[in-house]
Amino acid sequence: MNTLSIDDILTAAPPLRAIIARAAAKRRAPYRERLGEYERAKSEAASLVGFGSAVPGLQSSRAWEVLIGTLSDVLNI
Repeated sequence: MNTLSIDDILTAAPPLRAIIARAAAKRRAPYRERLGEYERAKSEAASLVGFGSAVPGLQSSRAWEVLIGTLSDVLNI
């Protein structure tokens, strides 16, 4: 079982912190705005996590799922 955490991901790809922080700033926005932020964040993160990542430890569907779960929680989607 893979125990990759969001902390592991943020340590390996620090620019993701800014993406999550921008998402957190929209937490209380209307649903459509939060959904737009979710899509923007996913697009921006695609080169940093998952199969598009330059970091071998983040080139997995598990890393992508952890990040997406975090974004969903942060944006309350």
